[in-house]
Amino acid sequence: MRNKKKIILFTSDNNAETAQSIRDYIAEDKSRLPIIIEESEFRSVGARLVTERLFSEDGMVMRLWESSKARGAARAMDKLPSQDISYKNNVLSYRKAYNIIMRYNPELIILNGAGVMREVLAARAKARPDIKVIMVIDSYVLNKQLINKHIDLYFVDNMAIKTTLVNEGIPEKRVILSDMPLPARFDSKFNKKEIYSEYNFSEEKPLALLAVPPADNAEIRAAIDILQTKQEKYNIIADCGKDREILVYARDRGIQAINEGRENAPLYALADIVISRPSSMIIAKTFAKNKLFFSLDAKGEEEKRVFAYLSSALVNASGKRLASALDRYLEANSTFDTVRQEIENYNAARPKGLLKETIDHYIELS
Repeated sequence: MRNKKKIILFTSDNNAETAQSIRDYIAEDKSRLPIIIEESEFRSVGARLVTERLFSEDGMVMRLWESSKARGAARAMDKLPSQDISYKNNVLSYRKAYNIIMRYNPELIILNGAGVMREVLAARAKARPDIKVIMVIDSYVLNKQLINKHIDLYFVDNMAIKTTLVNEGIPEKRVILSDMPLPARFDSKFNKKEIYSEYNFSEEKPLALLAVPPADNAEIRAAIDILQTKQEKYNIIADCGKDREILVYARDRGIQAINEGRENAPLYALADIVISRPSSMIIAKTFAKNKLFFSLDAKGEEEKRVFAYLSSALVNASGKRLASALDRYLEANSTFDTVRQEIENYNAARPKGLLKETIDHYIELS
């Protein structure tokens, strides 16, 4: 560890997959040591206990909290945060950020959330102002809480985000268009016969993948109920990630389901349709393979804006539309050609590999 070049990735709890994808790329070079720090590690032990006890069950406290948080998130997305990065020695999260930087003495810092952004920037300014800080926005829309003039480089998916950042005072040369980081396995090719045999799929049927995003709602369960009735004509599987309740719900209804312990890259590669809420990273995985994305109802302000932004490249499958969209796919597949073209056009406009090249460049300079 002592002789390796260290890169710290501070990540939001819900976006850890982005950090893991970047970490895997950095770790390909054995002289480097990527270290992921999740925002939850900045909370005190007492705060963690309160969170676990009050919010562990889906009761009234949790519902009120989620409702209040959703309203606050919608307002915050359009509000420019304070640009002040004064170090606050009496605040635990600032001290933790400072101690992390002093302990690891990194060559580079990468962020993909706003949760501890100010703490990290303040600690960087106090401990090692020469370290570059990169922000990776792993969404198709901008949350203005991610804006801070002290960040050295932004990596964004589209011109809409770049334009907003520039309009808010971030120099254009510090905002780079790039593809979203995906796990390395998404670049691999998979043997269809082997994968279909593993899951006992029929090669005569199209494959529909239900990708379960974080913070499940009733829409996912409703989708499973619909998919249960389509198994005669579709191969169907649910990728439940960390959601054990949905894993059990799907299996109880005769739907094949996997959790975070199973690799999902082959399923995205071979699926004809991916079904989910409009979660940016799930859409990015789907678009990477030029597959159709059937969008369920959005949950939260960000997902609503993602759906609005990408609406021409998505198939609206909310509510009862899912059943009719699945039927239409079988009856007249060509009706989706316009959507497929939108996906291809979107992919063609996005430069690839710039984030990796920049990471390499900064590490080599260190």
